[in-house]
Amino acid sequence: MSSEPRTIGGQALIDGVLIKTHTRVSMASATKKGIRIHAKNYVSWTKRHSILGTPFIRGAIILAEMIWIGVQALAWSAEDTEKEVRKKNENENSLNKFSLLLSVFAAVFLASILFVGLPYLLTQLLISKPGIVFSLVDGVIRVAVFVAYVSILRCVPDIRRTFQYHGAEHKAIHCYEAGKPLTVKNVQQFSPLHHRCGTSLVLIVFLMSILLFALVKFDSWYFNVLLRVLALPLIAGISYEFIKLSSKHATGLTEIAATPGLWLQRITTAEPTNNQVKVAIAAVKNAI
Repeated sequence: MSSEPRTIGGQALIDGVLIKTHTRVSMASATKKGIRIHAKNYVSWTKRHSILGTPFIRGAIILAEMIWIGVQALAWSAEDTEKEVRKKNENENSLNKFSLLLSVFAAVFLASILFVGLPYLLTQLLISKPGIVFSLVDGVIRVAVFVAYVSILRCVPDIRRTFQYHGAEHKAIHCYEAGKPLTVKNVQQFSPLHHRCGTSLVLIVFLMSILLFALVKFDSWYFNVLLRVLALPLIAGISYEFIKLSSKHATGLTEIAATPGLWLQRITTAEPTNNQVKVAIAAVKNAI
């Protein structure tokens, strides 16, 4: 996601992979008939408006864009792959976009309850007075809830297969960014873990929020919960800059700080099959 031409991003889909460059988005999914591909030109808002590309602002914008693109891509990859994709009329498109928008808001709302509201309320049962200890316990519970959540998801066969595509995505990105030919053999030699993964970003957000909320707090619980939600874009922006820095400049300090995110990726990724790698390669090739 940085300015280097060989830096790309992506995410796993349902039986597929999404790859995003600075100017294009490519989606590839496995079907019984082969690999289905859809690609389109897309320029990030951080490139269209200079102020949105400002450090500490661009992270929140890029994260919001990836959520929106990801929801659209998941809907595409979940379509019946045995049917031809029909052209929808304008009314159906409007309805579809509205439904996707509702899905995004619903997902953000549920995530706020699960990863913000619930940990805060559980912490209140243990510690009544706001302070540094309260923020530390709140942060630990939030991380524990998230790790438990993704660990449970990994037990679901369909989700575990998605985690394999997540690993295939990372391997293909590694191979492309290393400048090697995109072959199954080359791609499989790389690690399924990646410094710029969204999983690492989420964990960094959780860890940085512990520091912020230890310094900024209110007496009223509802203001504290509201702060935790409203401050997420700022924390996401700071976390994005850290992820970007750690991926470009691997020093001892950044490597240590990035380690928890890489550990967590061992849950959200899995070794892919050769066929899954072929899907990831198709997505990368159509993106570049």
